[in-house]
Amino acid sequence: MPLSPEQRADLLIALATEAQFRIGLEPGDMDGLAFTSFLRFDLRLRSDLIAIVVRVILENDRHSGYTHMLSHDFANILNRGAQAGGVLTRSDRILLVKLADRLEKNPHRSLRESERETRETIATLNRLAQRTPDALSAISERLDAEPSCNRLRPPPPFFDFWCDFFVAVSREADMLAKELKAKNLPDWTRSEAKFAERFPEDGLVPREFAIWRRSELGLPASWDRTDFKPLRNAGRRTGFAEYRGIRSLGREAFDALSAEVATLADHDWSRNWIPAADLLAADRKADDLAFVAVLAETPDTPTPGKAWLKRLRAAADAIGVEEARRRVAAWLEVFHRPGALADRIEDLNFCHAYGLMAATFELNFPAWRSLDAEALARLARWVALVCLAYPDGHRWSLHAFVQWERDRRAPDAPKIIYPDDRGQSYFGWGIATNVYRLTLENELLLRGAIWALAEGPGPDTVEILERTATVAIDRVLRARAAANAALNALAAEDSPAALEALTRLRRAIKDKAIANMVAKLLAKAAAKQGIAAADLEELGAPSYGFH
Repeated sequence: MPLSPEQRADLLIALATEAQFRIGLEPGDMDGLAFTSFLRFDLRLRSDLIAIVVRVILENDRHSGYTHMLSHDFANILNRGAQAGGVLTRSDRILLVKLADRLEKNPHRSLRESERETRETIATLNRLAQRTPDALSAISERLDAEPSCNRLRPPPPFFDFWCDFFVAVSREADMLAKELKAKNLPDWTRSEAKFAERFPEDGLVPREFAIWRRSELGLPASWDRTDFKPLRNAGRRTGFAEYRGIRSLGREAFDALSAEVATLADHDWSRNWIPAADLLAADRKADDLAFVAVLAETPDTPTPGKAWLKRLRAAADAIGVEEARRRVAAWLEVFHRPGALADRIEDLNFCHAYGLMAATFELNFPAWRSLDAEALARLARWVALVCLAYPDGHRWSLHAFVQWERDRRAPDAPKIIYPDDRGQSYFGWGIATNVYRLTLENELLLRGAIWALAEGPGPDTVEILERTATVAIDRVLRARAAANAALNALAAEDSPAALEALTRLRRAIKDKAIANMVAKLLAKAAAKQGIAAADLEELGAPSYGFH
C-alpha cells in the first residue's frame, strides 16, 4: 500500500533524526540516497519537515554537488506545495533565506547546467520566502572579493642568495647532463673512488654513491632510475619529457616574471565575487553599482536582448559613455592579460614553487649561506646530481633534491606550505587551477562586458576582443559563452581588422566545433564586406617582414 504524503514526511523526519544518521559523508551513502529519493516525492508543506531538511542540507554541505542537488529537489517540493495551497510560516521563510544565501556563497562549478539549476533554486527559495533581493546590495557584496589562494606571497629572507644558488645548480645540471647523455657513462658512475673525487664529502650533506640505482617500492618500470635511465632515454621508453634543464632565475628575472603573472595570481574567478572589482566600480557610488548590476544581469542567451541593451545604455549614460567603455576595457584586460593560458599558469606555478623552494632550503640549510664560493660550487654540483638522479614525476626540478633529503631523514622533516583561504594546507608545490574556472555569474558578467565594449567600439576593440576570445577558448578556462560573445562581436565589427582577427583565430583554434563556428562567422562577415572566400586566406597571414 503506497504511503500518503503525510506518512512520507513522517518517515523522512524519522530518517533525518535517527541517531546513526550519516547523510552528507559521501554522496553514495545508502542513507543519503534514501533521503534524496524521499525528496523526489510530493510532500506537504510542514514546518517540522522544512526545518529538518534545511538543517540537514546546511550541516552537510561539504560536498557541493550533493548539497545543490538536495536543495534543488527540496525547492521543487516547496514550489509544488505552495501551488497546492500550502502556506509558509515566518520561521519557514527565515530558513529558506538562510539556505538561499548559502547557495549564493558556494556555487557548484562542475557543470554549467548545475549552476543554472542552482540559480533557479535560489530564485525559487527567495520567491517562496517573499524576499526580493536588492540588486545594488547584491553587487556590493560581490565587490568584496577575498584574496586568491594563488596570490604571490613575499619572497623569503635571503631570497637573492638562493636564486643565485639555484642558477648555479641549473648550470651544473646542464654540464652533468651532457656527460650522462653521452654514449658511455662517465667513470665516476662506476667507480666509487672516482665518485668521491668528483663529489667530495663536506660534512653538510652526505654524498650517496649510486643514488641513481635507488629502487623504490611501487615505482613504475617506466620511471626506473637505474644508470640515469630517465635522462638517457627521455621521450622513448620512459615516461619523462625531454630534458630541458632545471628551470631557475636570478632575482631580477624572477621579479619580472612575477610582475607579468601578478594579475593571474591575484584573481579568483571561481566564486561569485567579482575579480578586479575596483576597475568597474572604484568609488562604489549608486551609479557605479547600477552599471555593474546591469552587467551582472546579462541574459543567459546567445545575443543581448533589446530590453537589456536599453538598460545598459541608460546605466552607461549615468556614468558617461566614454567612462563606461574605459572601465569595461580595463576590466577585460585583467581577464586576457596574461590570461589563464597553459604556459602562463606554468609560469605562475614556477613562481610559487621557486619561492617555496627557497624557503625550504633556508629552513633546512641555513649554514650554506656562510660557505665560500668554492664550497658552494661543490655543493651546487651535488644538488644538481641529485636532481638528475632523483627526478620527481615527469620533470627535473629542484624539488627532487628536497624530496631526496626528506626521504633520507625522518619523515617529519620540516615542510613549507602556504595556508589557503580556509586555513587548510596548501596544494603542495602547485597552485589551484580551479580558480580560473569561471562561475556562471562571472561568465555572464564577462559576456556583458564584451557586449558593452562592442556597443562603443574604439581603436583597440578588435585587439581586446581577439585576445579575450583566445583566452576564453583555451582548455584551462573553456568559457564558451564568453568566447562566443567575443567572436560574434568581432564578426559584427564590419572592418578588415576584425576579419584578420577572425582569420587568425580560425587558424589557431584546435577545437573543431569552435573552428567551424569561426569559419561560418568569417564567411558571413566577409560576404557583408564584399570580400570573396578565396581572398580570406591572405587575411591575417604572417608577413615575415614582407609587405
